[in-house]
Amino acid sequence: MSTKGQQIATLQMLAKNEEAVAALYEAYAEAFPDYRDLWSNLSQAELDHAAWLRALSSLVEEGSVYFVRDRLTPEAIRTTIEYVQQGLAAAEHRWPSLIQALSMARDLERGLVERRFFEVFDEEPVELRRVMRDLSAATEEHIGTIEKAWQEARKPPGK
Repeated sequence: MSTKGQQIATLQMLAKNEEAVAALYEAYAEAFPDYRDLWSNLSQAELDHAAWLRALSSLVEEGSVYFVRDRLTPEAIRTTIEYVQQGLAAAEHRWPSLIQALSMARDLERGLVERRFFEVFDEEPVELRRVMRDLSAATEEHIGTIEKAWQEARKPPGK
């Protein structure tokens, strides 16, 4: 089992991941004015998720929750953050197409669900269960929202 310090550092990394995704979505909001509301709403939600994750640090500090061993590694989080940063760098140098932006967002959100990023605790008090359930549900909602926009963006004009 990792130490409290390592667990808090992991929560902070998860929060940084959410903030990186928020920055990417905000860049997309600037790049795609017709979809500004979609991207801005997603960006704000990611910032909210980061705040929730940072707030969980106090529960780890007091010892009321523990990580599940080996469920989530710092390397997995770093890899995701690097992927997001590459997408942000690409967006800053050469804007991707709307379909590329939506595809990347969809892949990011699906990756969080598939890697079970929000299922990292062994014992879950009610408040933690609620936060983690809300994070997972919000991510699933993001996937649906992005998928809908992706489908609409792929339609030929006038259809």
